[in-house]
Amino acid sequence: MERIRITSEIMGLGFDELLPRRPRTLSGGQQQRVAIGRCIVRDPTLFLFDEPLSNLDARLRAQTRVEIKRLLRRFAITSVYVTHDQTEATALGDRIVVMSEGRVVQVGTFRELWDNPVNTFVAGFVGMPPMNLIEGCHLSGGRLLGPAGAVTCPSLTRGLPEGQSLTCGYRSTEAQFLPAAPSPETEGLVLSGIVRSIQPDLTRQEQTLYLEVGDRLLSVTVPANVALTVGETASALIPPQSLYLFDGDTGLRILP
Repeated sequence: MERIRITSEIMGLGFDELLPRRPRTLSGGQQQRVAIGRCIVRDPTLFLFDEPLSNLDARLRAQTRVEIKRLLRRFAITSVYVTHDQTEATALGDRIVVMSEGRVVQVGTFRELWDNPVNTFVAGFVGMPPMNLIEGCHLSGGRLLGPAGAVTCPSLTRGLPEGQSLTCGYRSTEAQFLPAAPSPETEGLVLSGIVRSIQPDLTRQEQTLYLEVGDRLLSVTVPANVALTVGETASALIPPQSLYLFDGDTGLRILP
């Protein structure tokens, strides 16, 4: 009974009122919460979650995430949580497993997956927005050439063979807005294109621009006070230290 009382308290306001009710009188979200509580009071050694919050509205989903985390920490239950929602994965998971076609691709914390993706699949999956990936790049004369422009950075490309097929990647948050055209000696990837979409994030006081660069739509995140409208031309610099290089054939990360 003590475990039931603690579980009921952690599951939040109004949860104890659901316990005496019959299943058919509960909404889908209420049934999900009761099912989780019932499993926990049985003292399991392993918990398997298969997208348990998919039927809840946004507010209740956020609340239930907190409740689940508190319960798992309180009772120290090992859990495997399957989800396509990266917010849930980062909020609940101590370690995240990224899978593709039924195979484990990479295991680590969210920060490890973010900073050190093993291949283009992980890079293009983890993060919102995910890493921008520019395929069809190659080395020529010590410069990295591709459909989004050229990268002048000897330290980045040193040791790589001429003509090797490469995919260049960067996070939109690493972009530096350029109010004016950079000098030809500027190191890094300079993006210049037409603004096709603007997604503001007032919480972080920033906005994500989607630029049409050649035949690519690439994202860059800039401060919220940068005044731009759809249809304007904007430029941004991706510093060399923020660029990732992947093998164009295998997708495996080469640098950094």
